[in-house]
Amino acid sequence: MAGNTERLLKTGGDPRALADFTALRGELNKLAHPARPDVDWVRVEQLCLALFRQNGVELQTAVDFTLARTHTVGLAGLCEGLELLAGLVCHQWRGLWPPQTHARVALLAWLSDRLQQVWRTMTLCYGDLAQVYRAERALEQLCTQLQTLELKHLCKLDGVRLMLHNAAQRLESTEAVSGLAKPRGASEPPESLRFASVPVSEPLVYIISEPAPPPVQVVLPASPPRWKAGHGFAAGLSLMAVLMAGSFVIWQSVSSDPVRETLLATASPLPIPLSANSIAELKKQASDVEWARLAEPVLQASAMQLDQLTQLPPLWAQARGDALLSQAQQLWPTNQEVKRLNALWQQQRAAGAAPLVELKHY
Repeated sequence: MAGNTERLLKTGGDPRALADFTALRGELNKLAHPARPDVDWVRVEQLCLALFRQNGVELQTAVDFTLARTHTVGLAGLCEGLELLAGLVCHQWRGLWPPQTHARVALLAWLSDRLQQVWRTMTLCYGDLAQVYRAERALEQLCTQLQTLELKHLCKLDGVRLMLHNAAQRLESTEAVSGLAKPRGASEPPESLRFASVPVSEPLVYIISEPAPPPVQVVLPASPPRWKAGHGFAAGLSLMAVLMAGSFVIWQSVSSDPVRETLLATASPLPIPLSANSIAELKKQASDVEWARLAEPVLQASAMQLDQLTQLPPLWAQARGDALLSQAQQLWPTNQEVKRLNALWQQQRAAGAAPLVELKHY
């Protein structure tokens, strides 16, 4: 159980402070050395594994591990490396080291060029077809994610994918029969270019450390109470009563203004008796019986008004006009219309007064 735990790897961060990372860079720098010294790929693989255990998996060391594993193991190592890279890019791209996108693209493009160089030195047989399919699937997953990120062409991994696809087609066309005799004159490939079909050490298991999704809680709203027909009828009556009461209050507040009614009553026009033509038209609208019924109340009201007129002083009209103007002047002293009415009233009084010559006889 302890051995299985030691082989479990998680995503790591910046490894540049570790001594193994410095040693790893020194070994891989031989690839660019003018003297072209041999790279110890076994040591490169061991340094990568040591960094995985100390720091975790990040893109720089994963790229180095893929190339070293391909050199030491062959096609099986290529499968392991591509699957590791696919897991990193597909699930840990946001938090992956190095954080710069251009640095990540440069690493994947560098790996693509190196893998194509190694591939040209490899010799495959029909039994390697399953491993080719496995590597092609991992690379397809990796390229799909890079296409989503719009980085596929910059990483130049299409060349590796085309290389695997052509190899698969070539192996499919060969006859899958073990122990076939080779043609005479065919030379054996150099021993240094042969690879084992299985890895020489137990593969490490990379655990994708993604946060667990929060639990989804579905809250269903409470079902509303059933609305019965009687409830709707009662609600309609209540609403109608409220509207009628509000309308009545508004109408009463508008129509009943005691101040306005009091002032208008003092200035209401005096009743004028009907003219002869009006009386003739009015008599046509009622029968003789109706006129006989109306005679008593109308004559009684006329008698009461005649009594009031006999009691009025001779200067009643003048006094009433003066009282109306005095009331208006007290209510609106600065109103121009009040001043105009006062001037007009004084003119009418002067026009109706007797001349001074006639007053001398009294």
